[in-house]
Amino acid sequence: MSTADSDEPPSAGCFTILGLTNSGRKFRPSDWSCRLAGPYGKVEQNVIRYHPDVQPINCNGQPGVRVSTTNPAIATHLEAFAAANDLVVVREA
Repeated sequence: MSTADSDEPPSAGCFTILGLTNSGRKFRPSDWSCRLAGPYGKVEQNVIRYHPDVQPINCNGQPGVRVSTTNPAIATHLEAFAAANDLVVVREA
C-alpha cells in the first residue's frame, strides 16, 4: 500500500482513494466520494451516470473512489485531492 504523501509522482493507472486519513480519521463529508466522482460523469434523466474510470465505491463501510484511467490529467487531479486532504491511496499493481 502506498499513500498520497509518498514520493511517487501522480500518474495514470489504477488506484483507490479511501475515506480515511493517513492518521486513521474518517474523512467528511460522508458523500465526498460522490462529489469527487460526479464532475467526471453526466446526468441522464435525473440520474448521475458516473464515468467508468472514476467510480464512487464502498470499501468495508467507508466511502472511496476507484480510479482506473489512462488520462494523466484526471489521475493528477484526483491524487492532488487525496494529498491535500491526507487521504489513504491504495495502488493496484
